[in-house]
Amino acid sequence: MRLITGAAIRFGKYDDGSLSASEIIARFLPDGACELYYDNSKKLETTTSGTTVTGSLGVGTTSPASPLHLHESSSGSIEGLKVTNSTTGTGLTDGLSIGLQSDEDVFIHNYENTSMLFGTNDTTRLTIDNDGSVLIGATSYGGGGSDPILYVSSTSGRQVKIHNTNSATTSLQLTNGATGQGEDQGMQQKTRWRFTTSIGE
Repeated sequence: MRLITGAAIRFGKYDDGSLSASEIIARFLPDGACELYYDNSKKLETTTSGTTVTGSLGVGTTSPASPLHLHESSSGSIEGLKVTNSTTGTGLTDGLSIGLQSDEDVFIHNYENTSMLFGTNDTTRLTIDNDGSVLIGATSYGGGGSDPILYVSSTSGRQVKIHNTNSATTSLQLTNGATGQGEDQGMQQKTRWRFTTSIGE
């Protein structure tokens, strides 16, 4: 370690009698900044605007496979990213969580009673509202009656198209508790409309 008044505090490897470090480990600068090194290469730096990491950052792993790699050493659930603010609170069931469940299912979970918005080109394209309705091309339902589970809205073009890439029949099937959910139950659109029940067409 080498201390110089009014200059940086430097930690490193020094040969006997040498004033020059053969390898820098850390530097603490007069302005309050901190620098961490590995193999004489700066890997982390704190500044007035935040912290800069050069290379990859691993949390729970010493071999990060991406710029930010979060790893759970067991097969347990991990909330890899939590986003909260002063309104949501900071608890486990607050804000937004992205992670991996213990059964390896991936989750993106909004714990608040609010909508989730997905967009491109600075425009919201898909909304999942706080009641679970999926709205495509709209951020709220503008029709009458109760909100549908799926609502598609557009000002031009086709709103919904179902296409089978081979020569098999393309089918749209509508069923309920009375019709059952079998392949030939309910109402179907194939090459023609078919109205069927459990006892036949």
